[in-house]
Parts: sequence; structure tokens; C-alpha cells
Amino acid sequence: MTSRGFRWLIGLTLLGAGFGAGVLLARPSAVPPSLLVDERVERTVALTKQPVDDVRDVQLSIQQGPNRQLFAAGEGLLTDFDCAVGTFFRSGASNLSIDGRPVLNLATETPMWRDLRAGDTGDDVRALTRELKRLGHPVAVENTLRSEVVRLLRAGLMREGSRGSDSQTIRRERLLWLPERKVEVLECLAEAGTRVTSEQAIAGLSAKALGASVVNVPADAVPGERVIELGGDRIAVDSEGRITSKSELVKLDGAVQRALSAREGSAADGGAEPGEPRLSVRYLLKRPLEAWVVPPSALVMQTEQQACIVSAEQALPVDVVASALGKSFIVFDDAAIAPARVELHPEQSTRC
Repeated sequence: MTSRGFRWLIGLTLLGAGFGAGVLLARPSAVPPSLLVDERVERTVALTKQPVDDVRDVQLSIQQGPNRQLFAAGEGLLTDFDCAVGTFFRSGASNLSIDGRPVLNLATETPMWRDLRAGDTGDDVRALTRELKRLGHPVAVENTLRSEVVRLLRAGLMREGSRGSDSQTIRRERLLWLPERKVEVLECLAEAGTRVTSEQAIAGLSAKALGASVVNVPADAVPGERVIELGGDRIAVDSEGRITSKSELVKLDGAVQRALSAREGSAADGGAEPGEPRLSVRYLLKRPLEAWVVPPSALVMQTEQQACIVSAEQALPVDVVASALGKSFIVFDDAAIAPARVELHPEQSTRC
């Protein structure tokens, strides 16, 4: 082959290579458009709604009164005494008999301090009829003692009938006053077969819870009405973590007695003052907040609990109420402005 022919061959080869490269460059992408990632979606994240109760594990310090006792109101031989540590005396029931006659347990706001005859009036009569009505008996709550109430107590509850000249009288010695509707026995101070005298202590009871307060209320707790959970009970506390309401103290006392009974024999919580046991409780919002979940990277923090989020190039203020396991929980002043998506990595210089 002549040198001129050789140059022609090289030229044709280069021309073919260039044409092939052009064809390759002109081929379309092998990835279908439907599978291409939208960069806008990659840069944003969806908001998800989740209620937040801001639950905290805290210690509750219990303020208790002195240990209490039950006292017999009559004298005689204790012919029956149903008493054991850890058992309960309940209003409307009977745990003892004196000289063969049952004594009725009654929890009244005013202790029974006298014998009562039909026609007697007073706060003790109203307290008696109120408790009988609570127990389900068909009586009217009033200050005057009616004959039918006397008959109900004597025949139906005391199992005494209407015999004798005092058939219109409820004798104080036939009633055992309870400070609450149900009290737990810590100690039995008498036994069947022994004689008891009037005003003799027959059983020791647990101390009454007079108040309680959360120890070291968390400084970063989410503002709002709060409760503590103790066992199966939810009990309201004030803004300083104290229980002061009379109705809530009644719930507290029952919950505390159950918790202390369950704990008996185990080591007490440390740090308590004498006479002020401590219990582990849950401290949480009474009504959960409507919050949204975002990754921490979506927040531009302004203060410890305030931040900005960015959606559609608009910065929105939020409050950070909680965080856990790579999640931040935020709330808006107005839930209606919550966007569907927010930027995953907004500029840290953002202000709102």
C-alpha cells in the first residue's frame, strides 16, 4: 500500500470512531423519568403528628399525720373479732361483736358522739343519713332522725330487731366509727375472748396522707395542667407540683396506702425526711399536647426551647417541647399553619 493510501485508511478509521462516539453521546438516559429522584423531596421531610404528654419519672414526698387507731365505744366481752394485719375495715360491714351483738362500722364526717333517738336533730344525724344513703339504703339526707332510719339500723344492719324499751334508739356503743370508708389494719390490739372497755384502742391504722409534693419539679417541663400517676390513680397537682385539693387528697391517701403496703419490707426510697416517705411516680400533662415530629436537623434553634423551621422558603416559629431518639417534638402557636413538609437542612442563619 502506498503512503497516500495508508493516510486515507487512517482518515476513514478516525471518521468512523467519531461517528460512533456521537451516536453514544446522543443515546438517552437508561433511567426512566419516573424513577428519577426529585431533589426538592430529598431536601424536605414530612411533618407527622403525635400527642405528647411530657411524662417524667419523679419522686413524690408524702406528708403524713400520726398513726391512727380504732376505738371500741362499748364495754364487754369481745366475742368475735375479724382482724388481721393488711385487712380492711369497711363502712357498712361488721368486724366485731361485743357480748354476742354485732357492732356496725360506719364512716361519717362527724363521729358518732351520743346515743340517737328518733326525732333527734344535728350534724351527726345528717352525717349518719348521708353515709347510709351512700351505702345504698333508701333514706333521705336530713338533720332529723326518722323512725324508719332507726328501724333500718337496728333490724337490718345491727340484726337486733325492735325488742326492748329503747327500740327507737341507736346506741353509740353499737357503732364503730371509721375515719374513712375503708381503712387498712396495721396492728390488731385486741383478740376474741378478751374484755374491752369503752374508748379502748382495738386496732392500729396507717397514717393519713395530709399532703404531698413533687421533689424537684423539672425546670424544663412543658407548661400546662399536670397530674401524677400512682398505681392506677391519676391525681392533680398544682403548678408547683403540690397536692392540696381536698378531693385529690382523698384519692392520694388511698393510693399512698396501697403503694406503701406493696412496698412494705423493701428498702425505702432514699433522701426522705422522717415521717415523709417518698414514692416513685409519673409526672405528666393532664391533656397531651398536639405536637409534630421532625428530625433535629430541620430546626434552627433560637433559644433552648424555641426554634424556626422552613417550608416553601418561609420561616415559621415553633416551640420544642420534647426530644427522644433522634426526634424533636414541636408545637405551633396556631396548629392551622403547620405545613405538610419542612426543609431537612435549613440555613442556620435563618431567623423567624
